[in-house]
Amino acid sequence: MGKISRGLSLMGQSYRVLMQDKELLLLPVLSCVAILAVASAGLVGTAIVPASRARTRPRNRNDGICVSQETTAERPRSQRP
Repeated sequence: MGKISRGLSLMGQSYRVLMQDKELLLLPVLSCVAILAVASAGLVGTAIVPASRARTRPRNRNDGICVSQETTAERPRSQRP
């Protein structure tokens, strides 16, 4: 018997056992619900955080950055505006 046919045979036997005792399905169903809840919370969290950070970013790369601290008086006359 090959690996695939043994796997199919095992799957059929498992299905028959589950149909005889349906209480065995309770744990896998609860586990699936819990996994979906955790996954959806993670996806919602990753969608909210970048959106909130986008509102707090400067409009361009020079906003809030002091490029030069020299004043007009410190510049030579030829370079004053």
